[in-house]
Amino acid sequence: MKRLLIISVILFCGQLIYGQSIKDANRLYKKGDYKNAVDIYEKILDKDLESTALYYNLGNSYYKMNKIPDAILNYERALLLSPNNSDVRYNLALARTHLVDKIDVIPEVFFIRWFKMFVGMLSSNIWALLSMIFLFICAISFSTYKYLQKNRNIYISIMLISLFLAVCTVFFSYIQKSRLQDRDHAIVFSPVVNIKGSPADDGVDLFLLHEGTKVEILEKREAWVNIKLKDGMEGWIRLETIQII
Repeated sequence: MKRLLIISVILFCGQLIYGQSIKDANRLYKKGDYKNAVDIYEKILDKDLESTALYYNLGNSYYKMNKIPDAILNYERALLLSPNNSDVRYNLALARTHLVDKIDVIPEVFFIRWFKMFVGMLSSNIWALLSMIFLFICAISFSTYKYLQKNRNIYISIMLISLFLAVCTVFFSYIQKSRLQDRDHAIVFSPVVNIKGSPADDGVDLFLLHEGTKVEILEKREAWVNIKLKDGMEGWIRLETIQII
């Protein structure tokens, strides 16, 4: 009991310090002291305390400092937590207008795009909570069905529908959690880098990429990463020249 009380006090104090740190950083940002605001935001992230607002504010600070790759990186991390956040998407699009590389995106099939938007409406935890609710409804319907003689088909229908929804929401929760854990995209941080045809310095140069460009990570091999662009082009890049989203 005493240990639980100590842990609770520590967590409470931690939340107070976290909240005060955020306020201090936000105040510095409003004053135009972006460098010190960034320092505070980064220290908070070093403690594994992440949030959409934190990444968004950090991205804004870097943007004001004209550090476009850093701004894009943090906007992208904010979108991992809130895929449909319109403010983050707008600022990310604005930051991308400063990029050298203009990559033609291969459009997704409309129903895949809609599905991703739908799943992104809620977090992994919310989808998991909904699945538990639907399972509870399914269990209640099954229990009621066993003891009724009339209108049994209604409860069978409710049971099957709720079971189906429970399975769907578990799947959606898994998708959302995988998005946060896999981290299979990165941002180029070198001013300019040659993309190679093989994971070696003497490999054939395929094309150039500039800082701020987003890439998909296909494979890692020691100090090299096989990447893919949104237009379908692939190649190898040194791990040290990118930062994982």
